[in-house]
Amino acid sequence: MNVVISYDIRDKRRIKKVAKYLEGVGVRVQYSVFLFVDVDKRKLKKIVREVLRMIESEDSIKVYKLDLRYVIANYDISEFIV
Repeated sequence: MNVVISYDIRDKRRIKKVAKYLEGVGVRVQYSVFLFVDVDKRKLKKIVREVLRMIESEDSIKVYKLDLRYVIANYDISEFIV
């Protein structure tokens, strides 16, 4: 399965801790967005549990399942600025 995990974390120390962990298991695609390709359900649950352990109730984490058959391209917005 392919997923994107994003977070909104208030505290800089927690941001660093979560980012460091996710960089070790996924691919950072933006500041607080990570891509996971071909991750199985068991591994994804482990990743999410670990992140939830690191964050507080004021923070949030989002997990989006992707169907890469429908991802046509990855564009940088600067390509569209004239």
